[in-house]
Amino acid sequence: MKDELLNLKTYYHTLLEKDVKDINYGIETFFLQWGELYGKTDKPKVLFIGKAMNGWVSGNVRSVDDLFNEKNGYCIFNRGDQLEWVENLAGAKSGYNTRKSQFWSLIREFSKELFKENDWYKYVAWTNLYKISPEEWNPDSELKDLQLKTCTELLKREIEILKPSHVIFLTSDWERNFLKSLGISDIEWKYEPWDPDPNKCPYKSRYAISNGVTYIRSLHPQGKKIGMHSDALLNIVDPIPKAEGS
Repeated sequence: MKDELLNLKTYYHTLLEKDVKDINYGIETFFLQWGELYGKTDKPKVLFIGKAMNGWVSGNVRSVDDLFNEKNGYCIFNRGDQLEWVENLAGAKSGYNTRKSQFWSLIREFSKELFKENDWYKYVAWTNLYKISPEEWNPDSELKDLQLKTCTELLKREIEILKPSHVIFLTSDWERNFLKSLGISDIEWKYEPWDPDPNKCPYKSRYAISNGVTYIRSLHPQGKKIGMHSDALLNIVDPIPKAEGS
C-alpha cells in the first residue's frame, strides 16, 4: 500500500507546480496519514476526512521532492509518528494540544469505543478534502477553486488505494463538490439522528452504501457535543443488534 500511496506524488506536482504556483502567501501541504495496522486486522477500515489543515509540519516548502523526502523533518509522506502524534500531543502544555481539538476528540472517542483499543490511531486513516491551505487557517473560496479538480481526483485515488469499509466526512457539506467524482452524488441517503428527540438535538448524520463502502456525511465537530456525535456514528458503523421482536 505504501508504494501505491507514494505514486500519488504526481498529484502534488500538479497541485504545487500548476494549480497554486501563483499563490504569493505562505501555504501548507498535506498528505494523508494511515495507522500502522490499518487494513492488517479484521477490524473495520475507517477513513476520516476533514476539510483542510489549519497549520501543519510542511511550512511553506513547495518542492515536491523535498516534501516527500522522509529524511526531512517537514516531510509529509509516511511520517514516523503519523496519527500517533494525536495521542502524543493530548494534554500538551505548549503548542498544539489535541485535547482542545473537538475534531480529534471526536475521532479519539469514536475509535476507542469501536476498536476497544487505547492505541486506536493504529487502525484508522485520515485525509482532508483540500490538500493546500494557507499557513494557520483554512483555504478561502479562491484557493479551494484552484485545487478542486486535482483534489477530487486525488481523493478518489486515496479511497481506491486504502479500500476503506467506512468513509466518514466530518466536513459540514464541504464534501458536496467531491461526491460526483466518487460516484455517490445521486444515491439515496439515510439519516441517523444524534438524539431521538429533535428538540434536544437537531443534528443528523447522513449515510449510504455504495460498492460495499459505507459513506457517512457528518458535521465538523466544532461547537457540538462529542458524545452524541460519536454515538450516532457508532450506530451507523457498528449498530447494536435489536432484540428479537423489537
